[in-house]
This record gives sequence, structure tokens and C-alpha cells, in this order.
Amino acid sequence: MFTNRQWKIGPSIVVSMAFFLFLFFTMYPSGFAESTKVGISPHILNSDRKSQNFDFDFSLDEGYENRFEVFCTPPCEKFILVSFTVNKEHFWLKGSKKLPQEKGYATWSYNPHRAMLTVRIAPGKLSSQREVKLTFLAQGLSGQGPFSFTLKAYEEDKQDSSFEFTDKVFKKASD
Repeated sequence: MFTNRQWKIGPSIVVSMAFFLFLFFTMYPSGFAESTKVGISPHILNSDRKSQNFDFDFSLDEGYENRFEVFCTPPCEKFILVSFTVNKEHFWLKGSKKLPQEKGYATWSYNPHRAMLTVRIAPGKLSSQREVKLTFLAQGLSGQGPFSFTLKAYEEDKQDSSFEFTDKVFKKASD
């Protein structure tokens, strides 16, 4: 039987709803996999360093991403790809603007006008839950920073990125 009593929203209902939303958003698949290891490292540079290797670690859900772009603000002088791995499998690297056709190869190029590193891998669906590690050398890190590094992942023929992440790197104060 229904009555005309008014419902009061108490703290227990609010907590229950918040818990439900937390579970819903952590279990529902999104465009990229949530990972505790998303970001760039290191986050702190010595004050006298103008070049540094960085690792961008991130996870992607099952998909067709085969183009990765890295930008830096303020712009660095140059990026050089050092290593590219998917699920701890190393790719062979080649400096080229062309898309590789063989699996296990990654091509890379640097656009000085946009201060952008582009990495391409062979097209095709990769395994689900991919752990990706992109290691690059950033040269010409002048100024005090902070430096904002942005990583985008695309399917080669599409303009919308399926993954975008920005992380900051700071220069250590002089000793």
C-alpha cells in the first residue's frame, strides 16, 4: 500500500548513491583502460638538464589505435623516439613518416614546426587491455618549466583521439 508520506534523503542514501556511481564508472568500459600507472616519468628534472629521457606509460582498451603523438608546452627543440612497447613486446624502430605495414615495427617522425613526435604502428586490431610504454628523448628543455607533455592516441585515418592525457614535469630548484 502506498501512502502520501514524503521521502527524506538522509546521509545513508547519499552514501549509497555515491558508492553505486563509483562502482558503475569503475566497472563500465570507457575509451581507455583505467590504470594506476598512467603518466610520464620522471616528474622532476635537475635544474642543469636540457635533455632527458621520458617514459609515457598508459593503458588502452581493445581498439585500433596506431598513431601516437607527443607535444610539449613550452615547446622542446626536438623529440627522438627511444623505445616503444605494447604488453612488454618491443617494436623495431625506424625514422619515417610512413605507416609501417608489418606488425612489430614502429615508425617515428618529428615535426619541428609543431614540436610534435609522431609514432605509427601497423594498422589492425591489437589485443585487449594493452599496456603501452613510449620512451622518448626531449632535447632543449630550456627555462624553469613546468613542462606540460600531452599524449594523444588515434586510429590513423580518424582525426578524433581515443585517448588524451597531459602530465607535467618540473625542474628541481638549484641546490
